[in-house]
Amino acid sequence: MMNNKVDKPTKKLFLIVAFTILSLTSILFPTNQAKAGWIDNVIREGADAILNKPNSGNNQGNQGVNYNRACFSVFRTNPLGRSLCQVGGSLFENLSQQDQEELADSTEEAIATGQDSGWSNPNTGVEGEVKVTGTKVKTRTSEVVVQDTVQEVPPLDLIAGEFSAVSNANIFAGPGTNFQSVGYLTRGQIIQVIAKVQNQGWYLVSQNGIGSGYVSSNSLKPTGRIQTKENKPKPRTQGQKKAKRVNVETKQTCKTIEQKVKLEDGSIHKNSVEACPEPDGTWDIA
Repeated sequence: MMNNKVDKPTKKLFLIVAFTILSLTSILFPTNQAKAGWIDNVIREGADAILNKPNSGNNQGNQGVNYNRACFSVFRTNPLGRSLCQVGGSLFENLSQQDQEELADSTEEAIATGQDSGWSNPNTGVEGEVKVTGTKVKTRTSEVVVQDTVQEVPPLDLIAGEFSAVSNANIFAGPGTNFQSVGYLTRGQIIQVIAKVQNQGWYLVSQNGIGSGYVSSNSLKPTGRIQTKENKPKPRTQGQKKAKRVNVETKQTCKTIEQKVKLEDGSIHKNSVEACPEPDGTWDIA
């Protein structure tokens, strides 16, 4: 008589093979990269359970690791989008990759400009809206890194945004045309702005991650893009110039951002994040 009883090692092998096939299917034929990432993580955990691998005991921590892995899968070449995804919670999980990217772009625009932003996707039936719902101002002494050719660093309003030159413009060593010219911008050139001089029409601009001088606010306009620490270039000085650290009074305006998404089934999902400009020209998003 045939023995129908399957020994435990054989059963484990069978289940592992089944999990492996499911994993390959989700990877090779995904309709949504983020969901494929979550499926893969579930498969990994299931295989661990089959093999009786010890659980860390921190289920919430494991979910965080899995979520970060899924965000990396979608925003592999977009560090800012990855940061927004990681703080976006389950809101991103409900979206296709295209809508996740739209949500990230709209959130970036709202942070940079302070204006409402949104999108409507006829392919998925998803609509999204991102708006600034509140601000909080903090005054503090901050350390700002500038090139040694910068002669003066007065009190600053932190901005941390990408700007475009609307005309040819000089970069001055201080906030005024009476200071020495230490650089030059051509029309259309992109540059990072760290801050605006308080009560004056001058921006402290950054080149290669370090404050390099001041440009008249009439010569620059925002592009709607920002930097986080993940996509900021490594600071380096130009030529023979050296960097110096200056302690200065700064005003930091943090923004509360509401993200609202309406799915094809009519359900509405919301999330809120706080974004604060930092004295290194980046935004801290939490």
